[in-house]
Amino acid sequence: MGIQTYFDKFHDKIKLGREDDAYRKVREKDESIKKEISSEFKDAGYPVTEDFIQGSLRTHTGIKPISGDYDIDRALVIDEINAPENPVIPKKKVLDVLNKRGFKNAKIKKPCVTANYIQDNIHIDFAIYKKINECYYLAVGKENSDYTNRIWADADPIKLIDWINDKSYYYGNEDTTLSQFRRLVRYLKRWRDETFSDAVTSKIFSIGLTVMVKEQFRCSFNDDGIKQDLQSLYDNVVEILNAGYFTEEQHGCYRVNVDLPVQPRQDTVIPANFSFS
Repeated sequence: MGIQTYFDKFHDKIKLGREDDAYRKVREKDESIKKEISSEFKDAGYPVTEDFIQGSLRTHTGIKPISGDYDIDRALVIDEINAPENPVIPKKKVLDVLNKRGFKNAKIKKPCVTANYIQDNIHIDFAIYKKINECYYLAVGKENSDYTNRIWADADPIKLIDWINDKSYYYGNEDTTLSQFRRLVRYLKRWRDETFSDAVTSKIFSIGLTVMVKEQFRCSFNDDGIKQDLQSLYDNVVEILNAGYFTEEQHGCYRVNVDLPVQPRQDTVIPANFSFS
């Protein structure tokens, strides 16, 4: 039995897709919450014109959580003509809905509204955008932010999803190569979750790992076209470590910086020091 067989078994064990049975209850909850928030937005005069899934389930890099907490990463879009000037107003509507539905620790963060549903092990992030023509603007601001700390900020969520899912510049079998990229992202996400404490893991966002792998991706197949995930994983880790993402601030303690490849082109990792040891 070759090493790739073990990689395949491991990948099958950790992978998670939106249509998987393990995600069914979360999917149903997501649809129900979206419907209620959309109704609230419509009553408030700024109906939802578009919605979409963000995050790993949209890029096919999701993994089953060790903690058992399944994520909902949902975007709601309202038309610019009807959007309130204050971007926090619709976020408060979302907060009200989540609180009424029994979510715990619901709060408005700068980029989204987040909450936990303890009963069903669900963590939810709802991002609100307004759209002008084909341009998206993210509602940024906390619940009590004054006018200097709240803004409809340039964003490009669809372009980011498309960039991650793009296979047009892969050589050979594009689908096979893209699948290897997705497996590598899953491997590294599971490694992160197993290696670091919850406090550190929460500061190393999955999008940061995904961007690093995408930017430095090296595929590996043998002469017969058989996938070699171990070699690909090794090659990618070497490239990532040499690409300038990591800055050693003291012995064995590093800061990570990974910028988004699209607007707003900001760092995808909360500034934090951590040790690889």
